[in-house]
Amino acid sequence: MKKKDTNHNGNNKAGVGKVFTGLVVGSVVGATVGLLIAPASGEETIRKIKGEAKGIQKRARKAVGKLEDKARGLEDKARGVVKDVNAVKEDVTASIDEHITSRRKNSSS
Repeated sequence: MKKKDTNHNGNNKAGVGKVFTGLVVGSVVGATVGLLIAPASGEETIRKIKGEAKGIQKRARKAVGKLEDKARGLEDKARGVVKDVNAVKEDVTASIDEHITSRRKNSSS
């Protein structure tokens, strides 16, 4: 009897993302429904919903700003790596050229 392959490498990350998305959406929907059925006037409920929306918007902007900062940092690191790789490439090319020139001189002597 064959054993089932229980390795879910790629599916695990997708599952976590779906769970997280579900929690966020569920929280927003739950909070909205709670506000709508709470014993408050229509104007007060609308004010609360607008306040919550502004708070979510503010947190989202802050998160986007942090992501942009991280992306800029990664870009700087990538540029540094490319610069280092180019320097190594130049060094290797120079060493190969020296080696070839040296061998040509030795073989012609």
